[in-house]
Amino acid sequence: MRFLRRTALITLAAGIVIMPYASHTYGAATETARVGDRLTIPMESVFAPSGYDSQDRAQVTVQGQLPDSCYVLDQVRSDVDASSRVVRLQIQALRTSTGDCAAVQTPVTATLDLGELDPGSYQLLALDSRGDWVNSGRLPIATERRPLPDDLNYALVQS
Repeated sequence: MRFLRRTALITLAAGIVIMPYASHTYGAATETARVGDRLTIPMESVFAPSGYDSQDRAQVTVQGQLPDSCYVLDQVRSDVDASSRVVRLQIQALRTSTGDCAAVQTPVTATLDLGELDPGSYQLLALDSRGDWVNSGRLPIATERRPLPDDLNYALVQS
């Protein structure tokens, strides 16, 4: 720890600033972007807990990275196709500044409420770094266990 402090002080005293380069995933899209432009962020992970039934409001949690400091989280969207049992997940960022942007990626995490789904196994699709829809797991929805809403205690999960 002491070494890191000395290194940081020496680096600052010398006037050298080292910043990581933004991911190549976004490429020219971030270099030519204007304020107000939206960028689809590739998903790094999708968490879909099991245990939902058709009376529950199913939720999934997604994670991605903003490409640089000029972007903020804009929207996290889901599109549920109940007939084919497919859920498409998407994260979008909004460019809020032009000019000099720190080339640091910022992690974003969001929970999507999918609502009450019919029983079945839903395929989760998310956009990857190439803009292709890729399989990100399955979300099983069981048939309701009883005609009344659940009275079970669920774990509180915060992001």
